[in-house]
Amino acid sequence: RRLHAGNFIARLHHPRIPDPGHGSGVLSALYLARPVVPYEYAKRLYGDTPGTLGLWLSHLRNVLLGAPATARFMWHMLTERKLAARKFPSIIVHPRNRRYSLDFHAEQEPNPD
Repeated sequence: RRLHAGNFIARLHHPRIPDPGHGSGVLSALYLARPVVPYEYAKRLYGDTPGTLGLWLSHLRNVLLGAPATARFMWHMLTERKLAARKFPSIIVHPRNRRYSLDFHAEQEPNPD
């Protein structure tokens, strides 16, 4: 307040989960888990993308090709998110192309001068 600075938050976003072009075994595993994800989360994660056999097979290929990284991620989720006393707050997936989208929100304070 003393500095008249507003709040600022920035978040990295992973590539779209329904698009197997991301090449990530982790994101593809999340796609394949779609039938067991509660509706309110599924809507946000997958949007209205219909699940087709071709899409499912492409995601399965990503999981198989990225099996070691996917297994490490699953172990991390189990130990640091599900079983840990202090939960890991979010999921960060490193895309192959090393590109992220950045979402940011900032407040401003009116300046009458």
